[in-house]
Amino acid sequence: MPHPEETTAFRELPDDLQEPEFDPKEPKDAILSAPKRPEEWSEQCKWFGKYGLYDRWKPIVEDFYKTFILKTPLPCYLQIQIKTLTRLKNAHQEKNEIREFCNNYLEGFRAHLKSVEQGSDMSRYPTVDDAELYLFIKFGNPNFEGESTYLPNKEKFLKYYRNQVIKEFVNKRHGESELINQSIVELHSDCKPKQINQHLKQLSNGLCWYSDDYIKEKCKNIRISSS
Repeated sequence: MPHPEETTAFRELPDDLQEPEFDPKEPKDAILSAPKRPEEWSEQCKWFGKYGLYDRWKPIVEDFYKTFILKTPLPCYLQIQIKTLTRLKNAHQEKNEIREFCNNYLEGFRAHLKSVEQGSDMSRYPTVDDAELYLFIKFGNPNFEGESTYLPNKEKFLKYYRNQVIKEFVNKRHGESELINQSIVELHSDCKPKQINQHLKQLSNGLCWYSDDYIKEKCKNIRISSS
């Protein structure tokens, strides 16, 4: 019997399943770059209020920092990892390495979540699965003991994984599916593409990382649509 999160109804998310092509110019470890504490972020980003963006990004930044970076509450963090890996797996039905890799860690995160819900004393400690996923994203190998046959391409996996984390926090948890595009549009009036990209990284406190070429293409489309 399929897990509830893997049913056909769950997979029918066309917007979530459309992944952009991998761009080798994207920063490889972006999702692991340490974001600033929300208080520090707030002081540096209040000026974005003139674009109407500060108040919209603030709850997302606080949520991302607390639940994904600090992993509190732990059940919420585990649920986000389960949702992220499940969507990533379902978006790549034909890529066996990604599916098998996701399945491997989904099993571990589900077991950890069950342990937390049952009140186990050991459940509050980091797990092997969490550490291995971190090591794979950071170094391309979850154990340093030789690569397993199911390991996907690290750069592509990170690209797809990061996309799903962004969608979970921006689209799903906060219902702001147009916020990234609207942020680019607002900043486009005063900034060049490279500046827009830096501002977007700052606004999202490290959640949103894109290549400069990706932002340039977005700005080009804005100019075309407004002409």
